Amino acid sequence: MNEIGLYGAGGKPAWFMKMNPKGLVPVLRHRDTVVVESDDINKYIDETLGSPGSLQSDPKAVAAAKQVINQRVMPAAKSCIHGGSDDKMHAAFAELEALIRGPFITGADFSLADISAVPMFQRMMEDSRRIGLEKSRYPKICAW
Repeated sequence: MNEIGLYGAGGKPAWFMKMNPKGLVPVLRHRDTVVVESDDINKYIDETLGSPGSLQSDPKAVAAAKQVINQRVMPAAKSCIHGGSDDKMHAAFAELEALIRGPFITGADFSLADISAVPMFQRMMEDSRRIGLEKSRYPKICAW
């Protein structure tokens, strides 16, 4: 693994743009394969390295949870944290709460759904009281 600076004078280097024309980060290059976007990188690692599929033992449950997390919870929470209405966020939290099988999102095993949710919930926990992420209202989310 190499950490490189991409934001210096002159922008992203030409070699990086050749490898990854959209210039997105994060990016993973493994042998001749280039993968961008966090979820896609995590899935690629799960499917190609280590124990293939171990992070998606229930692919339908993982896909459903990731859809709620990425398409409803994240946008609604970001909007609320930046001063928007919290109604959509609480509706999204309720939807996620109903999906959690515990102790992890899709049941007994840590999955790609958990990996997708961790960064967002880590940031949200810093502001949990203001946004109403309370154990009495969302016991499964808070236990997770």
